[in-house]
Amino acid sequence: MNDLEEVKELFISESSEILQKMETTLLFLETNPVTDDKIHELFRSIHTIKGSASIFGYEETVNFTHVAESLLDKVREKEIILDKPLISLLLDCRDHISDLVEYAANNLVLEEGMKANQTSLLSRLQSYLTNVNTNSENKEILPEKLEVTKSVTS
Repeated sequence: MNDLEEVKELFISESSEILQKMETTLLFLETNPVTDDKIHELFRSIHTIKGSASIFGYEETVNFTHVAESLLDKVREKEIILDKPLISLLLDCRDHISDLVEYAANNLVLEEGMKANQTSLLSRLQSYLTNVNTNSENKEILPEKLEVTKSVTS
């Protein structure tokens, strides 16, 4: 095995560990209070996979994780509430990222079903980001909306 293959194996192994930890964190957050530490942990997970994938030129993985990372950045900034529907979406994204890593590492082309799933997930992620951008134009709306969301999910 050459050096590049060893590094690629390390990427696959580390990504698998990171994605498993991400899943554990998201499942924990379904039934426990959301903390800044857990949000930062999720952000770092996505950020690390995106950065590692970019080293190898795995553009599908980079592009997908970039959108998820942007959403998690808005969660970190408290512009988006991490509630159960978003946790569910992020779990779906986690599964898709796992598939993307596997496909990229094995030099496989995405199948039509995976492409359709990716398009759907990106659309769902983008809808959160679009709503934040719309609300940020009127700063008075955002804090009220956050309070209402908090009281509904408590």
